Amino acid sequence: DGLQIGGSLLRRGEDDGTHLRQVEPLIAEARRTRSAALRHEPALGRGVEAIDQRSSLVVPLIAQRELVGFIYADLEGLFGRLHDGDLQLLGMLAAQAALTLANVRAAEGLERKVEQRTVELAASKSQAEQRAAELTIISSIQQGIAGSLDFQGIVDLVGDKLREVMHTEDIGISWYDPQTRLANPLYVYEHGKRLVGRPHALRPGGPGERMLATRLARVAGISVALAV
Repeated sequence: DGLQIGGSLLRRGEDDGTHLRQVEPLIAEARRTRSAALRHEPALGRGVEAIDQRSSLVVPLIAQRELVGFIYADLEGLFGRLHDGDLQLLGMLAAQAALTLANVRAAEGLERKVEQRTVELAASKSQAEQRAAELTIISSIQQGIAGSLDFQGIVDLVGDKLREVMHTEDIGISWYDPQTRLANPLYVYEHGKRLVGRPHALRPGGPGERMLATRLARVAGISVALAV
């Protein structure tokens, strides 16, 4: 996302955004050269003395050949002057800081991989549970047929198993008769109570007719309006 300040100690009245824009050219140079730099600006002469200069240090943070950030420091001439010794000290600090940041990034990357793997395992478990539920339904149907249940008994067995597996109190199973073009409710539960339905015609152009025409399952969202 571009340059961002991870931490700062600024002069009174300065803010991170303004400070970053001021030092961005120095950071761009350090990014290009990948080397530390010490500057004293403005240049001496024409009424500019050492006390009028600002010393600035920019040191890139490099870990395993990867540029991970920068350390910037400056000092007004009124309060002192930065020297080559300060550059060397800050360089050693930057090396340690870069290594620490690289270790933190590696740890965060490992944590993300663990989280991703956990999600994948949870998804695999969910798929396995779904598959087990499907096999349970198939097994129940087979047991019903083997037990010489009549057609309605098999429908009831399948409906009960679906309510159990899907954890729902609302389910309906209907049988469509192409000769009469009527849907016959064989198994209807609403709010956990068994209801007796009546044969009814499919609504022209409705979801039932579309499923018959396409042979595809449908997921329908139901809106409920409440008048207060």
